[in-house]
Amino acid sequence: MIISNKKLKVEFFKEPNYVNERSTELEKIFKEFKSFFALEEVDIEASFCAPEEIQKINKQFRHKNKTTNVLSFPDKDLTKISNTCIGEILICNDVLEKESIEQNKNVFDHFVHLIIHSMLHVVGYGHEAPNDAILMENKEVKFLSQIGILPIKRMPWGCPPPIIFLTACLPKGVLKEPLSDPSPYFDEEILYSFISLPESVR
Repeated sequence: MIISNKKLKVEFFKEPNYVNERSTELEKIFKEFKSFFALEEVDIEASFCAPEEIQKINKQFRHKNKTTNVLSFPDKDLTKISNTCIGEILICNDVLEKESIEQNKNVFDHFVHLIIHSMLHVVGYGHEAPNDAILMENKEVKFLSQIGILPIKRMPWGCPPPIIFLTACLPKGVLKEPLSDPSPYFDEEILYSFISLPESVR
């Protein structure tokens, strides 16, 4: 399946039915993505693959011998945020659907969340360093909220976890390394633990 419109091209390979059936909606989402991030061009090849294939590639390029949901490969080495989104994305549908069930999420919404997250990596956003993670998370949450998809799980009373409110205003030095065991209220492994926070906001 190919979605193409004025310097916007997203080509899917071996896509499942829930993607193929909503091509019109996806075209609108990708147009909004291009506009929201002021990109001159979007050119993505997104391939769905088996768990063993993505595990092999994950080990080869990230030195992590395990399956994962998505992998992103920009067309060039990026040292800063780019004004284009050109590259390849690998998606493991088995992992994606398993996560959707475990997290009680609509499979299409989870797919959109993951591909937007991956496309941000292709643009040059990352979450290895704390400050980079805050920037990427804020951009991602804002865009997904704009298109009606919430990238985090809600607490029982309907409020997002406190970390969402805190990360946008924390001073440098408050964050440390990513948590090895992410909070159950988050979907991505981009969570950070807090140090030296006043008890009133813990």
